[in-house]
Amino acid sequence: MSISVRVGLVVLSSVLGILVFPPFGIWWLALVAWVPLFVAVQGLSARPAFYAGLGQGILLYGVTLSWLWGLFGPSSIALWIIVAAFVGLACALMAALKLKGYWGACLGAAIWVGCEFFRSEIYALHFPWITPGTGMTPSYFSPIFGVYGVSFLIIFGSILLREKGRDRNVGICWLLILLVAGFTNKSSVRGDLKVLAIQNEEGSFEDKFKQTTDSFDDHAAIVWPELSLGRDLDEIERSKKKLLEFTHEKKTLMVVGGYVDSGGEKNYNAAMTLDAGAEAGMHFKNKPVPLFNDSKKGTEAKSIETSIGKIGTPICFDCDHEGVIRRMVADGASLILAPSLDAKSWSARQHDQHSELFRHRAAENGRWIMVAASSGKTQVIDPYGNRVADIPLMEPGVLSGKVSLESGRTIYNRFGWLTGWLCLAIAGIALLLAIFRGVRGKFSARSRKFNVG
Repeated sequence: MSISVRVGLVVLSSVLGILVFPPFGIWWLALVAWVPLFVAVQGLSARPAFYAGLGQGILLYGVTLSWLWGLFGPSSIALWIIVAAFVGLACALMAALKLKGYWGACLGAAIWVGCEFFRSEIYALHFPWITPGTGMTPSYFSPIFGVYGVSFLIIFGSILLREKGRDRNVGICWLLILLVAGFTNKSSVRGDLKVLAIQNEEGSFEDKFKQTTDSFDDHAAIVWPELSLGRDLDEIERSKKKLLEFTHEKKTLMVVGGYVDSGGEKNYNAAMTLDAGAEAGMHFKNKPVPLFNDSKKGTEAKSIETSIGKIGTPICFDCDHEGVIRRMVADGASLILAPSLDAKSWSARQHDQHSELFRHRAAENGRWIMVAASSGKTQVIDPYGNRVADIPLMEPGVLSGKVSLESGRTIYNRFGWLTGWLCLAIAGIALLLAIFRGVRGKFSARSRKFNVG
């Protein structure tokens, strides 16, 4: 295969991947978007395969995450390269191990997901956006395998498509199964518990309070955005006192975001649960946004006992990662009420991309999620990952919807979440094996050169 053809395949893979994610959102292209990349790296050694994967990633992330330029300027180029490097690493390992056939596709998919999992959940920049699994719409596979498992299934089928005969047919059949699962996911269901969410980035406390009082109609729960009480600790206490009086008068529940003194240099970014005039509990953000240094990291992700049942209150970036909501549900949370902050200056594309991750968390754990975002997307999501209600981005607004309390735990919540860790272990072993082969190859080459000499 000529270099020009390989380059064309890498570019095609990037373009298809760009179309998968918002603002385009053609989710079913996720099933074929990475196929040209795997065809392009077939037969290459590790180094050129790395560069092919790196190039595909830089183009894919540079376009889909172009909104990062507005936050970091030229430094965003480094961020795109870092994220793309994990694609390059996965391709290099596949090439180094010369994977073929059915079992080769299994190992290749595990290597890919291991690199993806490390990038998303462990590496310092932990950024789980724009992956095959998050590009796919929630489906019947979500409550079993989660997004990392779905990434595995997509990559497994995609690698097989470059093979011949029976292996290719298996790949085609498998991707068709994923396609059908996406189009036939369980339809939206109706809730029976009225909830209210406030969307307001620039308004004062009094503005949000007026939105709430004007829209309140026997709602069982109210959610305000992340940090909606501001940053001044004394002002937060005064605001909280007024909200406690309101929840006591209306016999309702509120989840509001604000800072809490941690006793250190940074304060906690907290979701406070106020229930009929009393403080029911508090969650500290487990996943502060990298590079923003916005708060001290919380370590617990537990459910909170309230008058309507046990709830979970993850904050914004907590919901981008698989573990926070999963642990809350494992601790008994029957409903997720999530304060979030998506600044208006970050663009509508960022808001739309972020909003998709909440859908996956709902489907993985089988829970309703109500999100109150500062400028969008404020939304209600059912336990199958369907968005059943939302309001326009960027402007102040109020969303009234219905949710339900759910019981039981999905397969994913029980043990399917281990898929990412298993793939990480396999990828680590593959990396060590590739390094060993490389060192042995160089040693053998030098030995032959010495003997000839």
